Amino acid sequence: MLMLDAYNVLHCSYVLPDRYAMVDPAGLCEMIRSSGLSARGGNGGAVVVCDGAPKPHERSDDGGGGVDLVYAGPGRDADTLLEQMIARDTAPRQLIVVSNDRRIRRAARRRRAGVLDSQVFLRRLAGSMRGSRRFAMPEKPTPSETNAWLKEFGYDAEVPDKAEPDDDTQTRHWMREFGFDDEP
Repeated sequence: MLMLDAYNVLHCSYVLPDRYAMVDPAGLCEMIRSSGLSARGGNGGAVVVCDGAPKPHERSDDGGGGVDLVYAGPGRDADTLLEQMIARDTAPRQLIVVSNDRRIRRAARRRRAGVLDSQVFLRRLAGSMRGSRRFAMPEKPTPSETNAWLKEFGYDAEVPDKAEPDDDTQTRHWMREFGFDDEP
């Protein structure tokens, strides 16, 4: 069973590839679900614990797939809730607690739970998601697909089937487009 200090983990998202870097707690749950990390090691499952209550702009999570998103409650912090969850767990040696917070790591070690650095966890998560179709990078559209979308949005320009112009040509085009001379 995985227990994650959500915001502690998300503050280390710089270790993730760019396409995952702006993930929120619900997105982290989706990534864990799709990676299969929550299903490994007997008990399976994961709990992602957040401070306070969900913010109005945050997506909710359905809790399916063995990954639960839990908020500590208004005015409460995730660290206190994580400590309580670790203390109450009936099989702490089967826990893997993911956090860089010393307080949480100490609580986990007292109960002989496994401890994993947030950066290490995120690297493993990204590595296990390489084969995931849900989070894979989309393929570049073909010229005919691009033309179809241009028409859909009211543009009649045809996209040539040749390579894109070099950077200097594009720079000069956009400089003219925004009213700047391309001469120094």
